[in-house]
Amino acid sequence: MAARMQLFRGVKPDRAALTPREQTVLEHVLRGMTASQIARQLQLAPRIVERHIEKINEKLGAGIPAHLVIQAKPKSAK
Repeated sequence: MAARMQLFRGVKPDRAALTPREQTVLEHVLRGMTASQIARQLQLAPRIVERHIEKINEKLGAGIPAHLVIQAKPKSAK
């Protein structure tokens, strides 16, 4: 996960600024899950998850869409 946090390009995320739900959503995003997958897992509407992702980007100053984080995730070796 630390390697993926480098995608935030020098931003030192203050995870304390995130709500507990935002922290949970962020963990799922960093694991490579889509908003739909996260929504099913957390029993939320996909739009709610997308809004959490937007707020996470705002709070961390990341300014990058979650789909770019997911696309940048290294493929696991099989």
